[in-house]
Amino acid sequence: MYIKKHKHLNQKLWTNTDELKQPVLEMLMSIVWSYIDSVRSLNAIDVCNSDVKDVFIYGSCTNYFYTNKSDIDMCIILDFDKIFERNPGLKNESNFKLYYYNWAMTHRCKIYGRKIDVSFENEKNTISPNGRYRSGPVYSVMHNRWLFKPIVISDQEYKKINKDSKLVCKQILHDYDIVKKNGFVFKDVQKLYKDIYDAKNISHKTNLEQPVTYMYVAFRKIRGMGILDKLRDKMVESESEHFVLK
Repeated sequence: MYIKKHKHLNQKLWTNTDELKQPVLEMLMSIVWSYIDSVRSLNAIDVCNSDVKDVFIYGSCTNYFYTNKSDIDMCIILDFDKIFERNPGLKNESNFKLYYYNWAMTHRCKIYGRKIDVSFENEKNTISPNGRYRSGPVYSVMHNRWLFKPIVISDQEYKKINKDSKLVCKQILHDYDIVKKNGFVFKDVQKLYKDIYDAKNISHKTNLEQPVTYMYVAFRKIRGMGILDKLRDKMVESESEHFVLK
């Protein structure tokens, strides 16, 4: 899958001055407040609107490398310390992701055909020396402003990124063929799957301003080929074989 570089941000989401369009902003915030209301009413959790410290979007929807299928990645920053203080029985931040899954089962949210992928983070974990929690561009929906603007990559630089990504893809496909030839041994499948994700994550962490590197492009291409899905399916198959009667 070829990752296209656009001259402008997605104009369905952004104005000509690179501000989030008002209907998009309002829709995203309405999702947040509806979700918070459901946490209060359905899960009996004492959470206040003031516990929501920020809501930001990141990823391809804030960059020049989006596709027609790009999700809108949104992160809700919560003051979990205060939430846990008021709810002594609640100790796990991941519960909020589970609550969101429950909410999403009855709320199919889309913005111009794009799904919204929501994550959660403790406010204290977003504090770092350089002020960054996520790599790449970040836009605060709650405050309607850029926290980190997208960095433009020149055509020449992007051409080199694509060239280098082909070498990485070639190596991954070679490793995949070896794993396949050997019969998809679980430990080999698991190692290859982990190595691909580790390389992608390291690339993100070491390229904070503009995470679109040759490894990012290679990862997207490999994912587009279905290689990651095949590796994951093989791991599930292997782990499930003891629980299947034939």
